[in-house]
Amino acid sequence: MSDRGALALILISGLAVRLAVAPFTGHSWDVYVWIKSAELFNAGFWNVYRVSEVPSFPWGFYSYPPVWLLITSAAYALAGGTSGGLERLVLAIKLPIVIADVLVALWVYRIAGLVGVRGRRRTLACAAYALNPLPVFISGVWGMFDPIATLFGLVGIELLIRRHPLAAGVSVGAGAATKLFPGLIVPLGLLWIRKTSGGSWRRDALRLLAGSVTVPLAVSLPYLLVDPQAYLEKLFLHTRNVGQFTYWTLLTPLTGTTAASIASLSLFAAAYALLLRRFSREEGSDHETLVYYSAAVTGAFLATSLKVNVQYLLWFLPLVIPVIALQRRSSWRELATAVVALEGAAMLFLVYTNAVTPFSLDHLGAVAPPAVREESATGLLLVASSLIAGWQLLRIGIALIKPGLDRELIGRFGVSSILLLLATSLVVMPTPNGVVLRCGNERIAVLEGPDSLLNPDGTLEAPLLRRLGSPTSVVIPLSLDYFLLRRERERVEVNEFLLFRLGSRPWSSDDLRETAESLRRMGIRPLVGVFAYKGEVLISYGVQGFSTELLESEFPEALYGDVVDFSREVGSGVRLADLVAEGVARAVREDGFEGVYVMTELYRSDRRVRSNPSVVELLAAIRERLGNGKTLILDGVDAFELDERLLAGAVRYADLVVLRTSPWFRSFRSYRVDNPDIQQIYERVSSIVNIVGKEKLAYALYIGSFSEGWVVPAVQVQTETDAMGRALDSCSLVYVGRFVPYRLSAPAAPPT
Repeated sequence: MSDRGALALILISGLAVRLAVAPFTGHSWDVYVWIKSAELFNAGFWNVYRVSEVPSFPWGFYSYPPVWLLITSAAYALAGGTSGGLERLVLAIKLPIVIADVLVALWVYRIAGLVGVRGRRRTLACAAYALNPLPVFISGVWGMFDPIATLFGLVGIELLIRRHPLAAGVSVGAGAATKLFPGLIVPLGLLWIRKTSGGSWRRDALRLLAGSVTVPLAVSLPYLLVDPQAYLEKLFLHTRNVGQFTYWTLLTPLTGTTAASIASLSLFAAAYALLLRRFSREEGSDHETLVYYSAAVTGAFLATSLKVNVQYLLWFLPLVIPVIALQRRSSWRELATAVVALEGAAMLFLVYTNAVTPFSLDHLGAVAPPAVREESATGLLLVASSLIAGWQLLRIGIALIKPGLDRELIGRFGVSSILLLLATSLVVMPTPNGVVLRCGNERIAVLEGPDSLLNPDGTLEAPLLRRLGSPTSVVIPLSLDYFLLRRERERVEVNEFLLFRLGSRPWSSDDLRETAESLRRMGIRPLVGVFAYKGEVLISYGVQGFSTELLESEFPEALYGDVVDFSREVGSGVRLADLVAEGVARAVREDGFEGVYVMTELYRSDRRVRSNPSVVELLAAIRERLGNGKTLILDGVDAFELDERLLAGAVRYADLVVLRTSPWFRSFRSYRVDNPDIQQIYERVSSIVNIVGKEKLAYALYIGSFSEGWVVPAVQVQTETDAMGRALDSCSLVYVGRFVPYRLSAPAAPPT
């Protein structure tokens, strides 16, 4: 077979294997973000950089330059959104990635030819990328768009070699407007032009610089003009967190993220400056020199950066493969062995990733934070892949920056460093218990919606429930509109009445009934929750939150600003409390819930949320219809500004009253600086216990809200449960689900 025939067969095979898996798979968080970002963009919310982040959460929302946002939004529109079917939509979004990845393989072939690789070795260089399991997985299965940025960078390098500086700048600029890393090539390109363009080098350098700056600036300008802070914060989000394919994964528990970030940037700056200096002094100006130093700069970044994920290897492989295939540089053997070892580490990492975030579309959006301490077997894979990858990246950096360094010394250092890092990681890893809850009687897990706990098929995972403190009750809360509708209708779709939803699965009243039955079989009491306040739609990880349009349109007389007056008569002598209670009673009766959890509004920074004594009217109406055989809980008595009337009414009708006792959360949510400390709150709670009795009281522990974008630090949760657990035996966890970035453990059973 001719070289061209072999090349065509390789490229077609690479395309076919990627397309075979593309419609049916995807990283459950990244692909979800692409879909949600495109959905928002096509709905008119084009500035997705304003979508909030969850503090300390390991995945952000859309935090890349705009080119990929434009591409995925166009794909979303052409596919007809989710109405055309999820698989069709995922294929449409992945198609540009897959095509770009196959073209990257073609450009490996082209660049290999430019640097002097000939014959069968050149074809094998193309196959080493086109049929490589890692690029196939990242583009065809994962759905990460790094190949698009990589392709722009490779085209830019070829255009530089062919002396088209303006076009090269435009191509590199387009790459940087997709992901930032192709911008690393620009300083090399300027030096290359100075070395090769003779007297016209200043003009050509300006052309390269103009092209590389104009494209990112043009696509960024609308966002910079409207909200530069939101745009720039998202763009540089990844400089503030740690990757999972680097030795920094295991070092940052010792150094802290800030110190590690400064150290990594300093190391890269030094390595980059050294490489630029060496490049400027390199004798000759052959094409291989530009390609080699482009690989060296990328390799130095991977060797030093705090943020390295497995897909970043797709920046490096297309540049290093021609260098290895040429076999001209003294470091090529060491680079080859390190690349092979990196591929092995990548496979280990992907096995770990699939265990944490399965690549099935059934799990789209349903991700769990990396939890080494909870899943010991998969956690070991993460530790092993981080150690291997971190060391091999260091080897690559040393080989590229200082070729010829004694390999035996490097090998010995590598073994000792791996042992040191392994020992360090075992010592500093958090204990498997995480936050130990001090509430041995009742542990009520309040969800934002079924999607936050249940799998897409409606099943529950026992290990996940244990990770959430082995709750005794689980609450699925819904808006007031749901219960106003349920009093008139048999079955209702519930997605629009949930605080949080993923959008890939419509939940109904029938699903709630099945969920309640599943919880009951696991020995957990299912409770239906009532958001007893006016709702709103939130733009956070897509469209979240709920509205109370029915309440506001049909019963406006029951609203006083943002306060709902349940005691208000809304016609024929019927109070709003009675209408809501009828729907609540029907939901409990027909959907198999064992009780009701009434929840008033949390602290808010944008409006003053006051105590609402009319909630007592709602409690009385629900109790009248439920009788004494079902549990009734009120969450909403503030220990900071105690409403004694509300407390007395709640104690009268509710089986359990949840006190809000967190100084940290109150300050965080409402910007209050006049809070008592935790000891003072403990004393206040103790005085309430003396009046009411501890069996009627619980305390609230605020964990996090995925839809609203906040997480309470684990150390704060531990502090509060340690303090409040001395006074009360029951607690309510607001909100919990698979997105909690730390483990909650039930208290150990007392010895018998």
